[in-house]
Amino acid sequence: MNILIPALLIFIVAVMVIELFSMAIRNARDPNRGTVRKRLRKIVPIVERKRKQSNITKQNRQLSTVSFFQKIYESLPGINALNKLIIQADCRYNLGTVVLVSLLLGLVSTIVLKYFRFSLPLAITAALLVAALPWLILMRKRHNLIQRFKRQLPEATGLIARSLRAGHSLPTGMGMVAEEFGSPIGPVFKEAIEEINYGASVTEALKKIGLRFDSQETHFFVMGVALQRDTGGNLAEILDNLSRMIRERYRLEAKVKILSTESKWTAWAMALIPVVLFIILHFINPKHTRFLMEDPTGRTALLIAIIFAGLGAIVMRKMVNFKI
Repeated sequence: MNILIPALLIFIVAVMVIELFSMAIRNARDPNRGTVRKRLRKIVPIVERKRKQSNITKQNRQLSTVSFFQKIYESLPGINALNKLIIQADCRYNLGTVVLVSLLLGLVSTIVLKYFRFSLPLAITAALLVAALPWLILMRKRHNLIQRFKRQLPEATGLIARSLRAGHSLPTGMGMVAEEFGSPIGPVFKEAIEEINYGASVTEALKKIGLRFDSQETHFFVMGVALQRDTGGNLAEILDNLSRMIRERYRLEAKVKILSTESKWTAWAMALIPVVLFIILHFINPKHTRFLMEDPTGRTALLIAIIFAGLGAIVMRKMVNFKI
């Protein structure tokens, strides 16, 4: 029985590694890939080739390149939320690849910890934390993209308002934003213009921007434009007031962030102190740490300590994470 569990884990890891390599080989040996790249080199400039795929492609891309896994993912509840996270984080890999990498990390960490004679509950707990790393990275990347979008939005709305006063249409103003601004707001507005050219309305294109960059400022902008197109009014004045309000909100957020910096550092210190003390104690008196890692009672106590430390870190984060 002791040999069966590691053998099963090794078999699953081997299957996942083979599947990853087969996916990479299939993508590399795709007969249409070389033809498409040659055409892109002739038509699209080098800078445009580096631009990531458009939002239209992202909305319609598959969850997995394997049809069997595609059907499984479509039947799972909550899979749309994970796929939305991948789209909002601007990840170039699909959901199946991220899930596969997450499972592979979890299984490898379980085998490594089991090899070092950690208890199975502790190994599984650590494996779950390691498996969650790709999703945590995606959440962090999504947060950074939304923050960058919020910082660029006041200038973008101001540019659209000036273009409207000059007599241009709203899509023309959005095109100016796409040309003048960098990532992420420039490429996103360019994708919105492409969708409008494909036949979508301005409101529909802006609502997709609101879904991709889920923030209050973005929703204010989308709803302001949508209401003006339904009820009428001076859109340039609406956008000027919106730009001013977003600047004030961003200034208030910066002030709150400065005032809460001390509390955040205190929370980080309280979360890291147990880990640092454990490492120091391991070098000073290894008998105590050996008891926690080798004795069943010590492993149980260590597992409980890790769980409560994680809960404490979450509570402290909630306490110092102020929202405007």
